[in-house]
Amino acid sequence: NALQLVGEMAQSILEMAVVTLNAAISACEKAGEWQNAVHLLSVIEQRQLQSSVITLSAAISACEKASKWDRALQLFSQVGHTFGESVRIPYNSAISACEKSNEWEHALFVFNMMGHYKVQPDTITLNALISACEKVSEWEKALQLFALLTQSQVESDGITCSAVISACEKGSKWKEALLFFGLMMQSKVESGTVTFNAVISACEKGNEWEKALQLFSEMLQSQVESGTVAFTAAIKAFAMGAECAKAVQLFDVMVQSSVELDAITFSAAISAFDKVDEWDRSLQILNMMAERTVETDTTCSAVISACEKGCRWKASLLHFDVMAQTQFYCLRSCDLHTPDS
Repeated sequence: NALQLVGEMAQSILEMAVVTLNAAISACEKAGEWQNAVHLLSVIEQRQLQSSVITLSAAISACEKASKWDRALQLFSQVGHTFGESVRIPYNSAISACEKSNEWEHALFVFNMMGHYKVQPDTITLNALISACEKVSEWEKALQLFALLTQSQVESDGITCSAVISACEKGSKWKEALLFFGLMMQSKVESGTVTFNAVISACEKGNEWEKALQLFSEMLQSQVESGTVAFTAAIKAFAMGAECAKAVQLFDVMVQSSVELDAITFSAAISAFDKVDEWDRSLQILNMMAERTVETDTTCSAVISACEKGCRWKASLLHFDVMAQTQFYCLRSCDLHTPDS
């Protein structure tokens, strides 16, 4: 009886140790302490304690958050002989780790292993895979995966659709992006800022300015929060359609609102001001950019053009003084144009 009691106590202590270590690994995962998570997992293995699939998934997830995709795959290799091949959670964690590090081919490798071992993918799997393809502009692969998994009755959501449209946008496939957006609307999948940004930007890059503006109008009417990408694409679209005055008005709306202005936005606005001969507004934007410490490399040519058309070479030099990195362009402008005013 005494030996039996000792054995039971020892087993109880081991179980408590495993529970404690599992909890510690989960805590490390949430805190982004991947090295500590991996170390604690090795302690479990060294002491021949029984870890759980949740524990291993937490360690893989910790590596994922730290963009340690190679370490995540090393841990993932333990899944089969430890828990059997039918457990989905570590597969998703490994795919997400590859996705965040732009390792789309490794993500597909893990996905193919799911198929080999007949592990059923879910929405998390689908989103991570398509996002991995979207980040490297693999739009065809993104569409193939969407078709494959939805045919397998894997449910898609707004994140899935946004990633597919964004992949098409990065691949300069505005027709595909627009078609998919239409299918998304028909299926009544909720579209948000990211979705509208991607499809509007795709149309703008494809010189389909009318479609871009139509989508921007729909975005405003649906009360979806308008972001920097959508506003900037709309400004460019107005300029493409010879509606520069409207582009200027839209920029003024951005300035008065809480929408963030970036270098691309400023550059698009300066180009619009150039076309309506509002060179003084272009110079005001330069000052605004300097105050907000926004990079000015993309705006130099547009401002010089605006000042040249307005015969304001002196004003150009005056306002370019605030940005040392653009002095070369200013001096070259002065060399090319003889002062006449």
